[in-house]
Amino acid sequence: MTRRGSKPKSKPDQTSDRRKAAMAAASSRLMRYVTMTLVVLLAIMGLLLYHYITTDQSQGSLESTDAPATIYYSWWGNDPRHQYTLKGLRAFREKNPDIRVRARYGVWNSFEKRYDAFMNARDESDVMQINYAWVSHYSPDGTRYYDLRKLSDVIDLSQFSEEDLAFGESNGVLNALPIAYNMPVFYYNQDLLDHYGLQPPQDLGRPLCHGQGHVR
Repeated sequence: MTRRGSKPKSKPDQTSDRRKAAMAAASSRLMRYVTMTLVVLLAIMGLLLYHYITTDQSQGSLESTDAPATIYYSWWGNDPRHQYTLKGLRAFREKNPDIRVRARYGVWNSFEKRYDAFMNARDESDVMQINYAWVSHYSPDGTRYYDLRKLSDVIDLSQFSEEDLAFGESNGVLNALPIAYNMPVFYYNQDLLDHYGLQPPQDLGRPLCHGQGHVR
């Protein structure tokens, strides 16, 4: 039924009303979603800002520029090496209070895996202990590690021979300095040599010759 004098709505008008109602409902849901998204984003921004303010200078804090600079130093080894290295870092800090050193250290097992992750993420330590083979592996062109010759006014390179420095070079760039050398030691059984009338080996090739002459 319709009121007297009024005209019934046509089907197109009713369809238009339904579309308007649907659009209004969708718009309302969209506004609620946008509002919730903005609240979440604001919360995230607040957390990030709090983290930025409260973290130390090495992570990008808002501390005074007079705060100590922070560098990372990494190495591997056993407990005695950890103890004397940490002791050395404390002595360094006493002489250089404007530099804070943060240590990254652990046992040899899986150390290279962690090191590889740091290198690939470009989050490696500022000063690090590395293996001889890593120089050419991680810095084949000499650019992945710093050119230490640029620090010759700080590091006395004259205490190293050219032969020593060559171990730390990659593509002609001095990327590392040797701190120790591993020396292989050969053990032999004198009784066994006497039994076969052999002389103690004087080079690495001699044991192979001895073995080839007495293989059954």
